[in-house]
Amino acid sequence: PEVPILDGSAAPFAEGMVEAGLERQEAERRVIVITEAITLHEGEKTISALPLDSGGFELLYMLDYGSGSTIARQVQSFVLNTDDYLHEIAPARTFSTREEAQAAWDAGLFHHLTPRDMLVIDQDGPIENEYRFSDEPVRHKLVDLLGDLSLAGRPIQGRIVGVRTGHELNRQLARAVLDPAVVKEGVPSDAPTALDIGEALKNVKGRFPAVLIDRVLELEVGVRAVGVKNVSQAEPFLQDECKAKQLPGVLVIEAFTQLAAIMLSGGERGADVTLRSVEPAVLKRGVAPGDQLLIEVEREGDGVRGRAWVSGSVCAEARLVLA
Repeated sequence: PEVPILDGSAAPFAEGMVEAGLERQEAERRVIVITEAITLHEGEKTISALPLDSGGFELLYMLDYGSGSTIARQVQSFVLNTDDYLHEIAPARTFSTREEAQAAWDAGLFHHLTPRDMLVIDQDGPIENEYRFSDEPVRHKLVDLLGDLSLAGRPIQGRIVGVRTGHELNRQLARAVLDPAVVKEGVPSDAPTALDIGEALKNVKGRFPAVLIDRVLELEVGVRAVGVKNVSQAEPFLQDECKAKQLPGVLVIEAFTQLAAIMLSGGERGADVTLRSVEPAVLKRGVAPGDQLLIEVEREGDGVRGRAWVSGSVCAEARLVLA
C-alpha cells in the first residue's frame, strides 16, 4: 500500500536514482513561475509561494512546536541545484516525540520497530539513537516539502516559505500553483491573517525607501507576526556611500519595529507605535543584495522579541521596548 520507510529518510531512494543514472530528455521543461504571492493557512500552519527574481527554486522552513516542546525551534533553507541535496537534506529522517511514539505503539502500530530504527525524541534528545544533523527535524521537513510540491508535476520557480506546515497544506499549495483559483477557497476564519503590502503599511510611519517590510505572511494580532524583506541591489542605502554593500544592522532593527507596529495594530489605522529603546541586540551576519530576510516578532512581556533569518541562519535578534 505504500513504499518502504527504510531508515525514514530520502537518502536510499536518492542514492538509488544516482546509481541507476540520469538521462537528459530532448523536450523542454515546462516550468511553473510564481509571479504573485500565494499564502495558505490551516490553524497555526502557514505556507507561502513567493516570486524569486533571481529564478530557481528555494525552500525555507520554520519548525516550531511551541515553548514546551522537546524539539527546539529550528529554521533551515534549501536551494535546488545549488545546495547539496544528497548529503545535506536527503539523509534527514522522519521523527516523532516520545509521546507520539508511545501513542502509536499503544494503537498497535510500529511494533516491528525500536527507537534504534527510527528517530524518537525526548527531553534529552534521540532515544537509543543520534542525530545525523543537529537540526535534523527541520531538514526532514524540507524533504517533506520538496516531495509534496513535486506533486505539481512540473518544476517550480519561486521561493516557498513554510511555517509549521505539514503534508496536507503542502499538497494544497501544489494544487494552488496549478490553479490560482484554489487560493480563494477554504481559508479558516481563525487562521492567522496574511496582508498584502498596502494593508501592512497602514501603521508603518515610513514610506519608500524607508519601508522595510515587503509582505506579512502570518499575523496574530497583538501576539506574533512573520514577514519578509527582499534586499535588492537597488536599495538607496546600498549605493556607493555604503562600502560594505550590506544592509546596515540598524535597518534590521527598524524592520523589527515596522513588523511589530503591524502586529500590534493588526494592520488597521489608528494605533501609534514608536520605538522607545532596544535592549541588547545580536547581529550575527551581514545581509547582502539578493538575500531575503524572514522576520518574526512576538510579544514578550512589555516588549517585543524580534528575530531574522537569511537562508535558514539567524542573522539578527533583539528585544524592543515600544510605546
